[in-house]
Amino acid sequence: MRSTILFTSLLLAATATANAGGIVLESYTQAPPPNASDYTTTMINVMAKSGFEAGAAVGRKFESDVSRPGVVKQGLPLDYDKQLNAAISIAGSGQYHQAVVALTPLLELAHANPAAFVNHGPWLQLVDKAIVLLAVSQNGDGDHNAAIDTLSEVMRSFPSERVSASFYGQAPNQLFLTAQAQVRGRGRLIVTSENPNGVIWVDEAFAAVHTATRENLVPGEYRVFVQTGTSVSRVHLVNVVANQDTSLTIDGDFDADVETTTYAGLRFRSDDDRDKKEPDDAAKFGNAINADQIVVIGIEKIQGVESVTGTLISKTGGKRLRKGAVPLPSASPEQLKQLALYVIGQGTAGGRINVIDESTREVAHPTKSTGTQVGGEIHVDRGTGDAPRSHAWKWLAAVGGAAAIGGSIYGIATDGNCIGAPLANGMCKNYYQNLWWGIPLGAVGVGLAVTSIYLFKTAKTAEAPQRSAFIVPTHGGAMVGYSLRF
Repeated sequence: MRSTILFTSLLLAATATANAGGIVLESYTQAPPPNASDYTTTMINVMAKSGFEAGAAVGRKFESDVSRPGVVKQGLPLDYDKQLNAAISIAGSGQYHQAVVALTPLLELAHANPAAFVNHGPWLQLVDKAIVLLAVSQNGDGDHNAAIDTLSEVMRSFPSERVSASFYGQAPNQLFLTAQAQVRGRGRLIVTSENPNGVIWVDEAFAAVHTATRENLVPGEYRVFVQTGTSVSRVHLVNVVANQDTSLTIDGDFDADVETTTYAGLRFRSDDDRDKKEPDDAAKFGNAINADQIVVIGIEKIQGVESVTGTLISKTGGKRLRKGAVPLPSASPEQLKQLALYVIGQGTAGGRINVIDESTREVAHPTKSTGTQVGGEIHVDRGTGDAPRSHAWKWLAAVGGAAAIGGSIYGIATDGNCIGAPLANGMCKNYYQNLWWGIPLGAVGVGLAVTSIYLFKTAKTAEAPQRSAFIVPTHGGAMVGYSLRF
């Protein structure tokens, strides 16, 4: 019994591990069609049952761990400078609490839209003054620790700022000196643009072209992006550590293809760009957030027909491992579910979806049950054989093999035991003689296990678990095993 429980537990654990950490990215040329979610949501829900994440959860993780848009919330308002001046006036009048309330959201808006200052450089002087006065107001409002943290941001974003007593007053100057004294160690930041013409910006300030090295930095978070012509990359939040070098390389072309605002995935300028760059970009996206598996879904034209597509992407080399499609607008929920399962390796095309052969760029169209082809001389993925095979056989063989192996283990383990209670002298009248059926039953179990391996193997499920079964003679019996490796 323990062996059977152990086998079942290991099987469940291995299955859970194999399905953990997958992500689903959406991919489109320009913007997604208005009704795209009518089709993609069905596929996402199917894959979610196998541990795949999609949508906002993936977008948040990428923005937290990798990069976020350089301009959000429609950027800065056109009268941002006037709003900032008004809040600065409140701080200057000594209304500390009101100043904190007025300045905080305006400065959060500035940090959320660092790329906006490429076209509004003069506003940075106001931002500098506003941050200093926010710290003064926080201190005046009784929050000394918040004031020190805010002045640390001043030292990072405006390293030449000294909060002079002649301009701000003696008390703000002393507060700044206190914050400065609390800095322990400095760090160095090295930023490289993959495009040699990329202009590097650090905390909204020009740093260098192609490669920038910033020395003697106050530890903490820095906002970094690259500008190439009029195009601005996503913003990368980099944590500089005291007494260490921190390096960052920005691929502006990749950043231009990433989308995390309206959906999580990729957005391309043209169909040609999408065709060439999608696999590599998807692999970069997934690897950046340590995804175990990467699936791309979307809507695109396949041989001139608008279709819902699903693609399994290799983490290494950025290749399309498996791709299927369902033509629109006739795509049914059942076809979309089958497409999702096919892509993640839990089902075959089954004659209901088109299979794209990436090596030839040909499409294998579904065929009728008679085998008559629809759409030309193109093969159809049906697993093995001429007709779709039920998934039940592979599981029946696996369960039957496990049961037979479990029975074999029991029979071999109890061989030679007393039948009934022993006699008064401790001897047994009769003994169990189980080897004659225990070992053959184990062989049957191994045969069923091997059959299940074959059925799983020929089901053409990518990256499927590898299975093996064995019997090893031991002293007084035999050891029977059934192993899975993912």
